Amino acid sequence: YSEHGLIYPPKLTFTPTTSSSTLCSEDEFSDEFLASLGLPIMKKPELNPVDKIEIDQEAAQLLGDTVADEDARKKEEEAKTLQKLFSKCKFFISREVPREMFAFAIRACGGDVSWDKTMCAGASYDVSDQSITHQLIDRPKLHEMAVNRVYVQPQWIFDSINARKLLPVDNYLPGSVLPPHLSPFVEEKEGDYVPPERFGQRKPDNDIEEQTTNKAPSIDLVNSNAYLNGSLKRKRTENEETAPKITTKEERKRAMRVESGQVQSVNVSNIVKRKANEERRLVEMTIPKKQKRLYDKIKFSQKKKRQEVDKLKRKRADYENNTIQDVTNDKKKLMKLS
Repeated sequence: YSEHGLIYPPKLTFTPTTSSSTLCSEDEFSDEFLASLGLPIMKKPELNPVDKIEIDQEAAQLLGDTVADEDARKKEEEAKTLQKLFSKCKFFISREVPREMFAFAIRACGGDVSWDKTMCAGASYDVSDQSITHQLIDRPKLHEMAVNRVYVQPQWIFDSINARKLLPVDNYLPGSVLPPHLSPFVEEKEGDYVPPERFGQRKPDNDIEEQTTNKAPSIDLVNSNAYLNGSLKRKRTENEETAPKITTKEERKRAMRVESGQVQSVNVSNIVKRKANEERRLVEMTIPKKQKRLYDKIKFSQKKKRQEVDKLKRKRADYENNTIQDVTNDKKKLMKLS
């Protein structure tokens, strides 16, 4: 409590009035407001920003590079931004949505939340409040919908927390098919299978797609150009050797005529890949026998991993094709019925 600047035992920043105290007895009064989870907790007076910066700098100098480490600072900044993720949002939880877990998650990320007062004690505002920005519902439709708020399914809360940012609500509207809920405890490495939904949740600097799929192969331009020049020279010498000898003057004139030629397309990527494979095979031949066994095990594990990734990609493609086919069939049935 003292580290976070809170008063112990915790006290709520709420002063009961005569009108509110008549709604419940004195014994139930504290339980009424503790159940809300929507009231801010009283904090100690904060230090001035200048004093706080000076204290942080002094602590960093005393403790050395461990505190001032860049990775530690990044994690601390991410934690601070996560605590303010829903700070500009005001939520209302519908009756069909589990209250406890979503109220806790929203309040932990700095958002305001309330619910129906008939569902549980501690509701701080009603559904008719015009300042509500998001309403969590878990049903296809509502009879009355306000224009100035967004209606989302509950999964949007947890997906936004896992992505460390507010995700677009288009995929989480009422009645829409929800995207797969991705585990926040899985960190994909280079070569692993990455679901397409993960790319929308990642930041540009942490995007694995750039490292795995969109990563351009490094091409040695000097060697590739030399290889191409050598191959073209060999073709010229072969053509000169196989060309028939010109003897008469008329044949020489005929041979000197300019004819429209055909452009030969040379696939540079295949040439570079072939050259890289040749170099790899030469390196493998120089590996000692003891290290060769370890090398073979590593190659086998990499091959097995690639096969698993390809299998998951095929399964995903089959699933998407079947989903598209089901949607088209449903549309055809509706057209026939209409």
